[in-house]
Amino acid sequence: MMAIQKHIDFEVPGFGEFATGPAAEPGYLSTVLTDGPVALIRFDESGGVVAADHLVQHTGVYEPNDGTAWTGGTFGETGPLAFDANRAANFDGVTGGVVFDGPLLPTTAAAAFTLSLWFRTASRSRLFSQALNGLSVGDFELFLAAHNGRLVARVHDGSGVLFSSTLTACDDDRWHHAAVVREDDGTIRVYLDGEDDTGTQAVTTLAIADQPALVGRRVNGTLHFAGPLDELAVFHHPLNPARIAAHHRAALGRLEGA
Repeated sequence: MMAIQKHIDFEVPGFGEFATGPAAEPGYLSTVLTDGPVALIRFDESGGVVAADHLVQHTGVYEPNDGTAWTGGTFGETGPLAFDANRAANFDGVTGGVVFDGPLLPTTAAAAFTLSLWFRTASRSRLFSQALNGLSVGDFELFLAAHNGRLVARVHDGSGVLFSSTLTACDDDRWHHAAVVREDDGTIRVYLDGEDDTGTQAVTTLAIADQPALVGRRVNGTLHFAGPLDELAVFHHPLNPARIAAHHRAALGRLEGA
């Protein structure tokens, strides 16, 4: 008997139409977990004020809140994952953010890491921030640049600024996958939608402070993010280009090489 291969056409909000093949890569969650994250924040709450870590290692609090409900955004936004009912959190761009109970990035100078996050926005503001060790005004930030809408990973050491940025703007109100990798030699590379899109490139050995990580705003409480965020994953090692591409493919339900 001839085998019948079933293809399904579907539409993912913010992406457009896709067609599945007769098989699919492992799901996004299992693909990410394979690479050993230290934190995985799925933003899939339906209420309350706690941003849960899937790995139960960290706790975030949605701010501002009235003690029982988040007042800086809404829950239940359709997320970017093709075959996962997980929802996203939608930040209001005015006051909304998440404050964690400590750092998510490694706090040792020159430590390598990977920060991965899905976002959708038409504005240009902060996605992730964390203070730098021993600096009252220093921070590490991931944001969309105000002048061109490109994704930027910036280190502000209190006296100067080092940054890596993409070649491509991504403030088009469509879902995008961002990944920032600090390599073992301190080089910071920025990936967009599964591909290395680094234009300007920084090298830094500055240490992250033992201070709370922040999502959706700067360390100083300004420049709030407007739009939905999903699937924040942090790894205390650098992911290689093949693994970052695999995460992106898995999210879209695509086959290897598709």
